[in-house]
Amino acid sequence: MEVKFGETNIPDDFSVSVATIGYAIGPANVAKVASSLFGGVSEFLSAVKNTSVPKGLIFAGLDGSFIAGAKVEYIKNSDDSDPAAGHWNYSWTTISSDMNDSDNIIVSQDIRIYDYFASNAFKHFHMRFVDAPTCITMMTTLVEMIIHFIRENTKPNDGATLVLDGVFKAFGEVESDGSVSVAIIPDGDMKVLIKDDSAIQAA
Repeated sequence: MEVKFGETNIPDDFSVSVATIGYAIGPANVAKVASSLFGGVSEFLSAVKNTSVPKGLIFAGLDGSFIAGAKVEYIKNSDDSDPAAGHWNYSWTTISSDMNDSDNIIVSQDIRIYDYFASNAFKHFHMRFVDAPTCITMMTTLVEMIIHFIRENTKPNDGATLVLDGVFKAFGEVESDGSVSVAIIPDGDMKVLIKDDSAIQAA
């Protein structure tokens, strides 16, 4: 099953959810929030990426539990000593151990990421957030809703795919133990932002 983001219940549910924290946003504009989410994460990781250590962002619940992480890692070319000969690997994960080898920032604990969310929202949609805590809550809520949708709609022998063209694709698959694995892949310009090697960070 493949479904477009705008055809799901996520925009309506998100609109209702953020209304409880005093923020009014119509369902038709929720895709803009999603674009600002992935754009902000991609631009932040592009700015801090380093050839010697993977850099990551972690979305966590109010209780500190792991929700998802995004990581950029430089893969060296073993056949070429030129540091620019390798490539960047940019990935999202819902498995906390995947982030163990990276230098991580918790989204809710570091104000720097807010600037990237806000910049993306204004640059592309002339949209502003009330303040940093509200923005971070909105972004974390949306990540949770994307993952929840995949887990709820993935059935044995019928994986679920959620697509927001040019922004992300999310996939679900039932594992042998009955659990649902979730993969989130940035799409379109989100990948290009990471692969820009014009300012490779050296150790």
